[in-house]
This record gives sequence, structure tokens and C-alpha cells, in this order.
Amino acid sequence: MKTFNLILILFALCGTNLFAQAVDENKAIEETILNYIEGWYDGDVDRMEKALHPELAKRVLATLPQTGTTFINTATKSMMVEYTRAGFGKQTPREKLNNTVEILDVYNGIATVKAISYDYVDYCHVVKQDGEWKIINVLWERIPHEKEE
Repeated sequence: MKTFNLILILFALCGTNLFAQAVDENKAIEETILNYIEGWYDGDVDRMEKALHPELAKRVLATLPQTGTTFINTATKSMMVEYTRAGFGKQTPREKLNNTVEILDVYNGIATVKAISYDYVDYCHVVKQDGEWKIINVLWERIPHEKEE
């Protein structure tokens, strides 16, 4: 009976530790995504740089209005940092922001996350490299809004 109780205690301790690690990883992933979203809307270059992997590929299916032809438009980390520095995200009124982060899946050092902001839906692939979570891929679409007068 003592051996059985000892085994139960060991399982409980290990399970608690694994759960705590998973919670910590999820918090770190969420922080990465919020650095990306909030960095964009605040024009905070440091937060944007912190969130993005050097090999970032951010893609959207775009349409040429003149012909209707579709193509993939890709942005890199350096482009996103410069767009952030230019303040493109700061054009959205703060009272409209309601950012949400949904971690869809985590497996070891990779994760898939859905991020929704006022203007965009982003599906992000995140990788843990050198102990830090970084966004390496984003597939996104703009959320249409009626023009305000």
C-alpha cells in the first residue's frame, strides 16, 4: 500500500509540474502575439521586433482591383518593423481595439495561434528558438468595415 501511495504522489507532483509548464508556455506564446498586435497598434517597434522571427513570412491573398487577378503578397520582418515605425497601425482609434488571442495548438517548440484585432484576422505559426517564442509565419485577412462619415 505504501508503494501505491508513493506512486500516486509522484504522479500528482509530475502532473502538476507539467501543467504549470504548459501554462507558462501558453502565457509566453500569448505575450508574443500581443507584442505583435499591440506593437502594431501602438507603433511600438521594440515590441514588434521582439515578436517576430528573422525569417518571418507574412502573407495575404491580394487582388488587383484593375484586373481582379489574385496573388500572394508577402511581408518580411524588416517590412513589418518599418510599417510599425511609420505608424500604420496607429491610424485605428484605440476605442475600437478588442484584441483576442486563441492558442489553437502547441506541440513541443511550435504552436498555431489565431489572433483577432479590429482590422485583421491572423493565423500565426510560432516557434520557440533559443528559449523565446517568435512568429515565423502569418496568413492574414483584413476585416472589412463600413466607412465612417
